[in-house]
Amino acid sequence: MKTGRYENQNIAVVGAGLSGSAAALLLRSEGAQVTVLDSAAEKNLLKSTIDNLRTHGVRVICGAAADEDSAAYHMAILSPGIDPVSRLAGNFSSRRWYCLKKPPRLRTTSSFGLR
Repeated sequence: MKTGRYENQNIAVVGAGLSGSAAALLLRSEGAQVTVLDSAAEKNLLKSTIDNLRTHGVRVICGAAADEDSAAYHMAILSPGIDPVSRLAGNFSSRRWYCLKKPPRLRTTSSFGLR
């Protein structure tokens, strides 16, 4: 059950890859106004991912426009594939980062559990 924890918060997700897209969709489902920023040109990103984000009400800004004003966001999420010293990430350098870390590896040992 969604809590609306981020209701009416304007959140930037830096990176339109798998992790960034997943974070954006989760935040949107929790009531946030989400913008995904990626310095790559839109034509170089996976069209189905961008279309899915937009279908769910996530704003997507690509290319040079992604480097513009970062003051409008309450919070920024940095995807693991984004270099933290890149210009795009640097726009948020004075703020607290919430970095997406790679999930722990789980290994199935049998049909009865994980190890």
